[in-house]
Amino acid sequence: MESAELLGIDIDGKEMPYDDEEQAVTHMDFALNDYQIEGQTAVERYHEAEKWETETEREVLTSLLRAETSLFKVTAVDTSQSRLILTDVISNETGISLTDINSSKTSQAGMVIFLRLVPCDEFNVTSGISLPFPDGTEDHLLTVYEKVRATDASLPDDVVRFQTFLQLYHKYGHKAKYV
Repeated sequence: MESAELLGIDIDGKEMPYDDEEQAVTHMDFALNDYQIEGQTAVERYHEAEKWETETEREVLTSLLRAETSLFKVTAVDTSQSRLILTDVISNETGISLTDINSSKTSQAGMVIFLRLVPCDEFNVTSGISLPFPDGTEDHLLTVYEKVRATDASLPDDVVRFQTFLQLYHKYGHKAKYV
């Protein structure tokens, strides 16, 4: 319930009636990867408990531990390889390759996307969230994020980043479709 409140999701008593599938997916991503209880996320606790049943599950958890959210600008799209080439607008890292079948069909160069990049051994994927913004908005979005981050030291940076870009998405974003 606290993780939903941090994202501004309305709670009805002990129930959380989501507005749509996008809100549910976004909340679950945040609750698993960013929201902390006693200083640890759900992914960190699960990994530490070594409850995976297969080597693949262990690899996915390890990749999720290294995953981070950021604001990315699409610099190129390669539909034949289902790949986007990205620049991390926050860190200024360039040439990041993202394998994503749906995004490679719907994205175009210049588009700005907030997502959680999950680094796997041979490629990068997303955790499932993708909050797209119109071309040319990255400077404004980054300015707002930097102002919020500078004034809110009560929460971890990753929580503030997620909250801020989700709020900006509700104001400026293109509605994502989950398929």
